[in-house]
Amino acid sequence: MGDGLVVSGAERLTSYEGDGVSVLVSSRPGVDGEQPATTDDGSLVWIHGDPYGFEGRDGYRPRTDPASADAAYCAGLYDEYGMRFVDGLNGEFAGLVLDREDGTVHLFTDRMGSCPLFYAGADGSPLLFSSRLQPLGSHPAFTPSFDPDYLAEFFGVQKAFGTATPLVGVRKVPPAAVLSFGPDGAETDRRVYWRPEYRPVERPPADLAGAIVGTLREVFAERLRDDLEYGVLLSGGSDSRLVLGALTECGRDPTAFHMANWMSREARTAERIAHAAGVEFRLLRRGADYHERLLDLAPGFSDYVGVFDEFVASGFADELASVDVVLTGYLGDTMFGDFPFRLRKPFAPFPPQVEDPVSSIGEFVDWYLNRYAPPNRVPDFLDAPDVSAVMRRQIVREGADEGRGDGDGTAIRHHGVAYPSLRELQMCEYYPLTNQFAWANTESVRRITGHWSPFFDRRFVDLHLSVPVRDRIRTNPIDRAVCELSPSLAEIPHATTGVPLRRSARSGPAYFLTAAAARLRRAIEEDHPPAPYVSHDPWMDEAELIRHHDFLRAAIERNEALIAALPFLDGDAVDRCYREHLAGENNWRDLYALATFLETPLAERVAAEHRADGDRG
Repeated sequence: MGDGLVVSGAERLTSYEGDGVSVLVSSRPGVDGEQPATTDDGSLVWIHGDPYGFEGRDGYRPRTDPASADAAYCAGLYDEYGMRFVDGLNGEFAGLVLDREDGTVHLFTDRMGSCPLFYAGADGSPLLFSSRLQPLGSHPAFTPSFDPDYLAEFFGVQKAFGTATPLVGVRKVPPAAVLSFGPDGAETDRRVYWRPEYRPVERPPADLAGAIVGTLREVFAERLRDDLEYGVLLSGGSDSRLVLGALTECGRDPTAFHMANWMSREARTAERIAHAAGVEFRLLRRGADYHERLLDLAPGFSDYVGVFDEFVASGFADELASVDVVLTGYLGDTMFGDFPFRLRKPFAPFPPQVEDPVSSIGEFVDWYLNRYAPPNRVPDFLDAPDVSAVMRRQIVREGADEGRGDGDGTAIRHHGVAYPSLRELQMCEYYPLTNQFAWANTESVRRITGHWSPFFDRRFVDLHLSVPVRDRIRTNPIDRAVCELSPSLAEIPHATTGVPLRRSARSGPAYFLTAAAARLRRAIEEDHPPAPYVSHDPWMDEAELIRHHDFLRAAIERNEALIAALPFLDGDAVDRCYREHLAGENNWRDLYALATFLETPLAERVAAEHRADGDRG
């Protein structure tokens, strides 16, 4: 399994054998501390990720020495609280505690499941666990096969939700959970120590902006280190701008990185923000072959969350590794913006946006599947159930009989993860984080250097759960926070809307007139993109890229034998899907999911099992 845990080749592999367990750890020399750590009662602790601090009997205590070993820090908390230490731990982490007295193994995750932990086991087989899905599936004690339902979701919506994975018999430890297993590998206990609960608090918009800025300052004061060099992935939007402003306010001089296909409007806006903040701007320019490079890099560590181009930073390892930690604004807009909600505009002059509430599980599924263009669906070349039917089976009321209603205020279970009601289901896509493509983005940075988004801090999670939905839709809390923290940065128009952040509340004539003027100015003044598959936003147009470059055709051709060996794939339909796309159909989602899947090591191993079965037959 060790090969699947090595990325750069600079990692060190260490192992522990004894007490009925075998643990292999991939660590970075000089960065990660020694593992395991030993507790006072002789238990052993391993940790993967980054604990920030702890909230216990005496309130919140940040780590006083963040450079110390993570496992040793957690072992000290275990001595004081036992396994309940996980409940108060703040950060991005997953871990393992071995109780050497009774042989119990405890697997645990942070609130958001930001560091996934996969496990598998069957009667008479060992319990297997891994922070990576591909190496777990390579273990000789495990024979992998794909579940048609979850294949439908990976190909249809490009992710595996909740605790699900496309591998039969493999699950993720739920977010905010402790799972316990006895010496025989059987699960003995399961405890979820936190769930998101929406508890809105009415406050003036200025007070909310002040709370965001105050929390950000508090987090930075605790976590910034003098011995580390920092960078920021900077967009032309708001949340990364807020992070940059807070860093410079602390007297730091980070490098601002911006990934772009050309010097577009988004790139020019990011450059203007960096110069206004007085920091170096570095353009990470993607070429026409960038997606081809990502296809070569990303599938090898795919956990079937996001297709290969979601691992956006993977092609800039040398550049991003020039700093010790890359900060992002990931989840800022998700937690405080209007993205998770279905919106409509009432009939009125300059109308404000209002929520069009989702009132049932069926509505939620329909709305989710139709958020994207083209709408999510299972491609014709895959023999799998309809993705809508799968989602409706996997999102149910807690303890409900089939056919009962889905009223508000009723607990909902979504692919093994429970939410108090439909409201939390809709607004808490980060629970677990692997429900979001943002996980693939952060993972691509983590595999290169340190990653940190301040919005992963539990204090921001608690704050966002207190913000009324109405305020998130109408007042743009992150934009207001930028205005309070750095008025000069707030004066720079948003790259997408063309409106300065101080005028970004989407109500009243001022916003709409400013936005209309920006659209007109751009239509007259702006230069045109240099290729049909790029635009003024930071992403490539995948549909057009496929029509102008043949790297996906090459991927399909080199995997023809693999496609033929997998009974749920139809090679003729794959060819037809590709040809129809070239002729004008929009099948890029189907083709990107297929290319990701075909290049994963597990696809080849499952195909080998099918070939062996055929030979035996």
